[in-house]
Amino acid sequence: MATYKVKKGDTLWDLSRKYGTTVDELARLNNIKNPNLIITGQTLKIPGYGTNAPQPKTPAPAKKAKHEPEYTQSDTVKKVARQLADWEASAPYDYQSDYSAQIDELYNRYVNRPKFSFDFNADPLYQQYKDQYIKSGNLAMRDTQGQAAALTGGYGSSYATTAAQQAYQAHLSQLNNVIPKLYDAAYGRYKDEGADMQDQLGLLMDQDKIAYGRHRDGMNDYFDFLDYYSRKYDSERRFDYDKFIDEWNRWNTNRKFE
Repeated sequence: MATYKVKKGDTLWDLSRKYGTTVDELARLNNIKNPNLIITGQTLKIPGYGTNAPQPKTPAPAKKAKHEPEYTQSDTVKKVARQLADWEASAPYDYQSDYSAQIDELYNRYVNRPKFSFDFNADPLYQQYKDQYIKSGNLAMRDTQGQAAALTGGYGSSYATTAAQQAYQAHLSQLNNVIPKLYDAAYGRYKDEGADMQDQLGLLMDQDKIAYGRHRDGMNDYFDFLDYYSRKYDSERRFDYDKFIDEWNRWNTNRKFE
């Protein structure tokens, strides 16, 4: 009969299997009342084992569990990830107005243009009127002078000269009546020019607003598709990862069983 010194973690069940006996036999031989309780360091008698007794069977090594699975993305997940990355890389730039420079230039011209002023001597139309009145005044002066000379028998006189000058001045005095009309015409052109600039400014701003609206529509479409690809990637990856978790759980269950 052999003896065995109990080690930490030993049980009568393990020892009975190791030495080819039973729990009841070990408990009877060693006067153990509670087979579930043995003390570390206690010396136990092992039945059927002497000096020449066969050595205890060495248990066969446990079958190694399959290698622990590791998560790797499936081709589907990789494909969706590339789609998401490509779409993120295609993000539209910030809005760049094609009209801002024109709008700024025209606005500055409008608000900084000089106040209305009128110099009739610098008005080309006034100069045309002046030339016409000078010509007609000279004609009137010559006619008056000729008529006065005829009255005096063809001889010039101070009367003829005075009458001619008066006729000349009378024609030129009519030129002054033209100035108010020219003023009104010049002021009308000034106002029309301002109105035209406002119309052009409004047109450019409308075009800029339309362009910005298109840009905003493009941005909204971009973010809609970005959300679509993001949700698609999350869904595929979650599905893929859940499959991995199922596989890992099976592996872990088998590992514990083995």
